[in-house]
Amino acid sequence: MRTETSPTYRVDIYISGPLQEIEQACRQDCLEEGLCVTVTPTRFIYTGGEESGACIGLLNYPRFPASKALIYVRAKALALRVLKATCQHSVLVVAPDQSEWITIREGDSAASQDSLAESSRERERERTTANKLNERRRSNANEPAVNSSLGKRVSTPITAEQIKAFFAKYTAEQIWQWGLDKWPSLWEAIRQEEELEEPKK
Repeated sequence: MRTETSPTYRVDIYISGPLQEIEQACRQDCLEEGLCVTVTPTRFIYTGGEESGACIGLLNYPRFPASKALIYVRAKALALRVLKATCQHSVLVVAPDQSEWITIREGDSAASQDSLAESSRERERERTTANKLNERRRSNANEPAVNSSLGKRVSTPITAEQIKAFFAKYTAEQIWQWGLDKWPSLWEAIRQEEELEEPKK
């Protein structure tokens, strides 16, 4: 028998929408880039209404320990994917030290308006980049490496610094507009340091 310990750190994602869609988006993300999450049904009651949704939990699992930064950016990436899959307007990411509300609702922010106005051009760029990255992935498929912090075999390990730099460079609205049903191409973009879109202003 053996035991493992790691510093406690938890990030929760709060989002409304169909539970089945939320769970399926989590399954896809966990399959593509090693991860384990909890999905707890919840009910949001607010002034003048209520709706169902879920709380998605990520934590520092001692078997595959990760840094706080990596756990947080993985949570943010998953939040954006679930936001797209459930056709919702906003999502809340809650960590012990900060809470981040992300919205793509037109009018909530100038950034979202600009991004929505350029959606067709961005989708075309996404398709072009996805094709390039798929070619690279096929050519590199014979030499996988192990990323122990994520617990899954991948082409090249992704570091917390790479993901943080990616989210620092691009807005949530830009990432959302690329279409997170093709999220594996974005992971490849992080690995290859590709320019998917003009950096945020």
